[in-house]
Amino acid sequence: MGKYGLAGWLTVMLWLFWLCPLTAEAGVRTFYNSPYVSFSPDSLAWTTNAGVTACTQCSYGATVLTGLTSSVRPPVTGQHSYQYARTGMVPVGKWVVEYAGGRCIHVGYRGGSFYHGLFVNSTNCHAPLFSGWIPYCADCGQAVILALMYMSQSAAEDIGYLAMGTGLSYFYRCPFCCNLEQGVELVPHSCKGTSWNRYYVSYDPNAPDAGTGRMADSMHMYNNAGLYEGQPANGSDHLSPNAYVREDYEFAGWNTRPDGTGIFYPDQSEIWNLTTENEGTVRLYAQWRLRESPVRTVMPRLEQGENVYQAGINVWYVRNDGTTPFTLEHSAYLEGEASRNYQPNSLFLRIRGDGTDVRESLYTPSHPIADGEIKTEADGLIYRREGEGKLQRLPAGGTVRSEHNRVLAAVWQFLPDGGQSGVRWDITPQAAANGRNGVVTSDPGLDGGNVIHVILDGEPPMIMGMEDAGNRELLDRGDGAFLLTVWAQDALSGVETFYVTVFNHDNLLSESFYPDGEGKVTVGITGDLPLFGGDFTVTARAVDRVGNETQMSWEVTEFALDVEVERILEPHDPVFRCGESGYVWVRVWGYVDRVEVEFPEEMTRRNPGMNRVFVYTGDRAYQKEEKLQFMIPLDTPGGRSYTVTVRAYKGDRMLEKHPEMEMLQVEGTVLTQFRTRLR
Repeated sequence: MGKYGLAGWLTVMLWLFWLCPLTAEAGVRTFYNSPYVSFSPDSLAWTTNAGVTACTQCSYGATVLTGLTSSVRPPVTGQHSYQYARTGMVPVGKWVVEYAGGRCIHVGYRGGSFYHGLFVNSTNCHAPLFSGWIPYCADCGQAVILALMYMSQSAAEDIGYLAMGTGLSYFYRCPFCCNLEQGVELVPHSCKGTSWNRYYVSYDPNAPDAGTGRMADSMHMYNNAGLYEGQPANGSDHLSPNAYVREDYEFAGWNTRPDGTGIFYPDQSEIWNLTTENEGTVRLYAQWRLRESPVRTVMPRLEQGENVYQAGINVWYVRNDGTTPFTLEHSAYLEGEASRNYQPNSLFLRIRGDGTDVRESLYTPSHPIADGEIKTEADGLIYRREGEGKLQRLPAGGTVRSEHNRVLAAVWQFLPDGGQSGVRWDITPQAAANGRNGVVTSDPGLDGGNVIHVILDGEPPMIMGMEDAGNRELLDRGDGAFLLTVWAQDALSGVETFYVTVFNHDNLLSESFYPDGEGKVTVGITGDLPLFGGDFTVTARAVDRVGNETQMSWEVTEFALDVEVERILEPHDPVFRCGESGYVWVRVWGYVDRVEVEFPEEMTRRNPGMNRVFVYTGDRAYQKEEKLQFMIPLDTPGGRSYTVTVRAYKGDRMLEKHPEMEMLQVEGTVLTQFRTRLR
């Protein structure tokens, strides 16, 4: 394996193969696979014709052609030639003798006794050596390196590639005295290449009043190439975004001439080869037009109130009672800046529904630009209506300009005619601005996305369940509790408020009852509570979300009558003989006005005063009790039953009871028995 050993040669071969793969043409060798090349012990330097003492020399200027030709094409349009430091394998097109009579004449190696691990002498011997050759690049034709390489003509014919700028060095040691005649690092070769051109675009604001914004030149590559002189170019294939601002104008694009008669380029447009000059600059001039930016509408909204309910982002219910108006807020704006001569002037509302197709409009003149708000009262506006509809437009609240006149807002008031319920109006906003080139209107497609839906609600909620109480104007306390269940429903805006109130007219007590989780109100009407005694009113009230109201009332009288008849003597059962006495117990509840007690005709024929009437109008109380004592007349026929009639009155309502008592058929009377006892 030679004097450098296996490890040294493997290191050289692997390193060089990784560095530069074999690219030599047939019959042309690189320096590292030439038999005329040897490496230093550390494999970092190489030499030619090492140790050969039969040194042949050639005449000055002798030339050896390797057969390699240039791979560099001459520049075409949009390209240029350039010098660059070339590393790696460099093709050698020819070797030329620059030093014909080579000799060992240089001073000894000053670095010491060893060069890259190879012993060198410190003196020269002036012995004749091989001629000194200079390699010339096959691509650019220039010297690969201006350093003599001592070799035979055969060696020059064999070596076609050199590794430059890889850390290797070339050396030549005198084969006679070991003096170091040559030792040079193979630095990068200054080669010539061909590159696509690079150019710049400068941006001229083209207006003395383009007050703000700055723009740097942008860099571009011819043919949008990715490399410039062998390095990443990072050129742009588009123009830079415009950064200039001009008051009252909008940017229209770029032109190669200030007056716009040249080539036009839109903002940020893609460009291609604006010039063939390398490092040239193309100046583009901004083009301006008076600003008339688009007019945009905002989704209208209804002012919330007791007659308005918002059911969704763009869905509203309004009460349609023919007397209550609703208020609508509507605005529009310019996408760009406003100017004295261009700002929103007109607002429109297209209202369509069952029997209605109306276009309402208002116009307000332009104003000087202001920092704050500019208000215009309704009498300073021009209103107009087109079409027919079942609503009236009432005097509005005027308009307000804001945000330096970019925004125009208005307040409208409308009064539905009444009579319609469930009808939906679709309200589409529109707007316009007066420009120098005519009226600029808002985009109908975008306006369609701002439509709102107004649903007329002219029907109050329905109250269910009160019909169960319709035939119960008089409640007898003795019948027990009565359960009243009431609920409300509304098919449009929905029920907002629902409750039931009980008001007692006798004791002025009042209580309200509210729905449970299912929306129902349950009231247990019982005689155990003073609230439900006497005259009271049950009122159910339901209000929907737009203020339509339903109220149902039930006037009811609740009172009770209890009557008992008993003997004074024991047993107290209502079983009598003529002449015996007893009691009629009368108990009433519920603020009764009067009580009538009527005995049978057989008992009152001789004594009409047995019948009694109790009047309480001056002494109203929830409960009254009467104990009426009576005696069975002596001539009352026995052996039969009699009925006492007791009536209790409250207003025009009455309760009646008929307690019975039994008359025994016996000889004599209670008076006869009393006389017998006296004897």
